[in-house]
Amino acid sequence: MRFGDTCGSAAGRIRSLDAGEFVGDEAELYAQRMSGDLPPCLVATSDAWHLVGGVLTTYADDLESVQRRLTTLSAQAGDREASVRCAQDDVAAGRAADRAHAEAAASQPAGTRVPADDGYRSSTPVAEQALDRAHRALQETVDAVTALRAEHDAAVQRCVDAVERARASRFADPPGFWTRVGRSITSWVGDHADALLEISSVLKEVASVAAMLSFVPGMAAVAVAAGGVAVAVDATVKITTGEGSWTEIALDAVGVVPGGRTAGAALRGLRREAGEVAAVGRTARGAVPAGWTGAERITGGRIIRPGDPTKVPGWAEASYDEIRATSDTALIASNTRSVVLPDGHRLDEGDLEQIKRHLFTDEHVLEYGDGAVVLGRFDADPDIAEAWYRLRAGSPADSDLVLLHHELYESSWLRDHPGSTYVDAHARANGVADWHAIIKSRHRRGGNPWRS
Repeated sequence: MRFGDTCGSAAGRIRSLDAGEFVGDEAELYAQRMSGDLPPCLVATSDAWHLVGGVLTTYADDLESVQRRLTTLSAQAGDREASVRCAQDDVAAGRAADRAHAEAAASQPAGTRVPADDGYRSSTPVAEQALDRAHRALQETVDAVTALRAEHDAAVQRCVDAVERARASRFADPPGFWTRVGRSITSWVGDHADALLEISSVLKEVASVAAMLSFVPGMAAVAVAAGGVAVAVDATVKITTGEGSWTEIALDAVGVVPGGRTAGAALRGLRREAGEVAAVGRTARGAVPAGWTGAERITGGRIIRPGDPTKVPGWAEASYDEIRATSDTALIASNTRSVVLPDGHRLDEGDLEQIKRHLFTDEHVLEYGDGAVVLGRFDADPDIAEAWYRLRAGSPADSDLVLLHHELYESSWLRDHPGSTYVDAHARANGVADWHAIIKSRHRRGGNPWRS
């Protein structure tokens, strides 16, 4: 158990180290491996050693008690076995005396008068009663030994169970080199998915302009290269995070092929129109039930992807209903009248009305990662609901103002660019006000309150 104490103490000392001024790659490595990974392993080791050590200490006490009582019972069993043998001898002697008395009476000459009571008293009944008592006493000792054996077996089983629990708490084997590389890439892409999608959007614009200038020597190659990199970026983000649409990526890939840009644009237009018609048709037929969320949850401020630990509590949906039913944009406009956006724009009630309609009321053509196209409102987001209540109360956090900027830019882009997809508008809004990145950072530092 001393080793367990040492592990627990080491974990506590590591966690208490002040690494606030430790920066750079070494600091990240320390935070990940030393401060992040090592203490939990030490704590798991400490817990396992204490668990096994504690149960073995208890077993040692139990075993000592069993051995002490077994010594007493062993001596008692010897004495009672001797009592049984003596009682058996007494019974045998009594029965032999009975036989001798009967034979003596039978050997009398004929005609001899035998008195009714010749004074003989058989000792057999008393001896048999004594033998029965001796047998019962010995059986009590045997039962006590059997109970001690069961007690010992139970103590052994407790040790086995504790060892199994300790074995089950063993931390996972450290990943190999390539596994660590893969996890690092996946983590980096996940953390920078929004920025990568914004880069992809810019590259698509470059490819589009270069394609229009393809009559200039070298521009066709620029168009193909920019378009190819954009497709590669989109595919990487899709594989790593699940964000995006394979159909859109495929259409972009068609556009990279010389002569395929026109065909890709035509296919995308037909697909968008068909998606809108299908979504309206499904909604009209009631095939999309209220609250349907597809494979992800698209909230306007972020896309909660499959595998994300965020769990949307039931009160979030009720909060959205309450927000929709309340006229609060004038109040929020008054609470934010001193807010000036980075582009110099000052928020007014009209902006708040636009943002509220966009987030809580308007229906959008939403394309989910599983290919479903749904015409409906954004999914409820507990962080957005709390932000709106803070804005209403006049005590907004900085992230709440970033949310307003994001949604104003996103809704304005969709309004000013008919036919633009939500994914495109969301990526562009992240380029000027990345609310999702702020929320992710906050959850990493303080823990995700909606974690499942």
